[in-house]
Amino acid sequence: MTVCKTVSQRITASVLLLFMLGLCLFCLPIKPAAMGDDQTLLRKRDIPVRIRRQWRETDFKRTTVPEDGFRFAEAPKDGIRAIVNPRFRGVATAGPTAQSPVITVTVGQVTRAYPLEILIWHEVVNDTLDGVPVAVTYSPFTNTTMVFDRRLPGGTEGDADGAGPTLTFGVSGHLRYGNLVLYDRESQSWWQQFTGTGIVGTHADAALTVLPHRIENYGTYQARVPDGIVLAPPYGSQIVYGSSPYAGYDTLESSPYAVTKRAPKRGTVQSAMTDGMADSIRASRIVRVGTQAWPLPAIAQAGRLEGPDGLIFTWQPGTLSVLDSQIVVRSNAIGSVLVQRRAGDALEGVSYSLDFAYAYKAFYPDRGLLSLP
Repeated sequence: MTVCKTVSQRITASVLLLFMLGLCLFCLPIKPAAMGDDQTLLRKRDIPVRIRRQWRETDFKRTTVPEDGFRFAEAPKDGIRAIVNPRFRGVATAGPTAQSPVITVTVGQVTRAYPLEILIWHEVVNDTLDGVPVAVTYSPFTNTTMVFDRRLPGGTEGDADGAGPTLTFGVSGHLRYGNLVLYDRESQSWWQQFTGTGIVGTHADAALTVLPHRIENYGTYQARVPDGIVLAPPYGSQIVYGSSPYAGYDTLESSPYAVTKRAPKRGTVQSAMTDGMADSIRASRIVRVGTQAWPLPAIAQAGRLEGPDGLIFTWQPGTLSVLDSQIVVRSNAIGSVLVQRRAGDALEGVSYSLDFAYAYKAFYPDRGLLSLP
């Protein structure tokens, strides 16, 4: 009986792996519409009929997205199912291994951990912390972690905290420069996870509020918040959590999913650099805060560095990759970084991400990696 169950789980994981890769392997380009100033934006008539049928409620007349790097998936929206009603359990009862990476978020008096070995299968968790609706997101192909306030900024008078309507996010199945394109279920608008901005639909050009978070291993979280809680797998899910559908992605020479002239090979970021920037930086991962980025290897070598605007980078060894081995516990330990900002005598959290360098180059082609002292 146990053998049959194990075989069934492996078959299920294999089918899901092939399905998730199929979301991106069979992507179709969108034809551009000339808009002047060398910029081309999407038009509704340029979008394949099968896509328009899936997205009847999306306002394709509103878009801020050039066609470069945009790809449609063959699979339907929600092929990767976002988590809408998350379950949690105490850190003392269960959870991933000590070296497994988690995104940890603190809002008010509430702190929670979201294992990447769960997020890698769902990419979005819609949650509420201390009364604040949040979206915890992970894009495996660009290794981007972002946490957003799900309320639209600029609410009317009387709205709590000046916020507007609350959105619920799902996975569109589409990619732009290899990065996850979210959608909100209320307006069916599309959102770029890398930047937190609306790109197609009613909320095109809107910007979500980005929330501070940490990227650390589960053991560090357990020691730091011994009474904390951690995201549990969705009830009834047949996915084998702790396995990875992206095995070997860490070691690819280039990303097959960032289809753009802007993106160089995964190991190199090259561009016209200004003073204080290196000419060519070998770094598969970078540390990004907003639109600024620094090479991860430099921080790992130094252990602790102080950057501009009071930023402090602290290297944390021992964290596993979820993009290396098919079984996460067998993956290489790539480490992690804690980024904080000095605020008087205290340190406060910031929003940051350990992206693949090619993604940063694709989204910010005119920027280079900053050097650190």
